[in-house]
Amino acid sequence: MEAGAAMELATIYCPPAFLPLACTANLAKNLAAVAASSTRAPIYRTFALQNNLADITAKVGACQGPLPWAGATRCSLMCHPARHTRQEQGTH
Repeated sequence: MEAGAAMELATIYCPPAFLPLACTANLAKNLAAVAASSTRAPIYRTFALQNNLADITAKVGACQGPLPWAGATRCSLMCHPARHTRQEQGTH
């Protein structure tokens, strides 16, 4: 997945090769997504103590939703005072 994202970022540095780089990056990211989704169930199965794979999958899904939003909110709150200070300095 990271290799695909890096290739996407590299498209800006090589405009003539934009289309091949973007297509290859998309292919790499999709292959990574397929590999991740196909290995997810066996990994979750190792955490199941009883026959509760659905319960474990639901709990992981519940954690994957709010945690990225919490991190993004925290980062935006941390960056807000710095942005406000820079704007004040530019106007004086």
